[in-house]
Amino acid sequence: MRKNVIFVFVFAAVIWGLVQLHTMSLEDSKDQSFNVKGIAVVSYPASVEVRNDIPFELLINPVDKKLLPDSVDYEKFRPNLILLKKGFNEKDSIQLKEFPNIIVNALTIDSFDASILETEYAISLGKAIHNMIYENADRTSSTVSNWNELPISQINGAKVLRFEYKLESQNKKILNIIVSYLFKNDKQVEITLSSPDKNLKEWASIYDNILNNVSID
Repeated sequence: MRKNVIFVFVFAAVIWGLVQLHTMSLEDSKDQSFNVKGIAVVSYPASVEVRNDIPFELLINPVDKKLLPDSVDYEKFRPNLILLKKGFNEKDSIQLKEFPNIIVNALTIDSFDASILETEYAISLGKAIHNMIYENADRTSSTVSNWNELPISQINGAKVLRFEYKLESQNKKILNIIVSYLFKNDKQVEITLSSPDKNLKEWASIYDNILNNVSID
């Protein structure tokens, strides 16, 4: 069963390329929603929008891209849902240098029951996630610091493992990462936020709102 629950970290080494930054304003508007693979419904504010239309290669950190083979098919690593600032222009090289994002992935895990997280298995699972994130970072130009694993919680009937840490690139750019894994029955949903210090409060608010309102089938 453990092999089934060491999730498909589909972003592997290229995930860190998404964690780039830009400023946005939180608009007072009705939330919109997106159905992720028929597994979860994600609600999000009108200040951000779904940008699954952008070629994924454009969102990869150029520094980390140089570490990858030319033959890499970036679309294989595309998240199920990419949320960027409303009006984000992927043709603007300046915006591509700095942009925040929230990404979502969802999958069904064969022969898994979320109730197992009520046992000591949750501890070993947390360690596995910790090791996977550090190993993935080692494949890029970034290093992990300020690791923080929050106590397991529950949101809308789902068990939640949440981790917070910082990524520092070779050029000393520091990014704050918040990643939560939600489990319900045999379903897993991963929600990840990337933000610089100056935008963290604003984006963390958006992230928490999305996290607290996600509905898993």
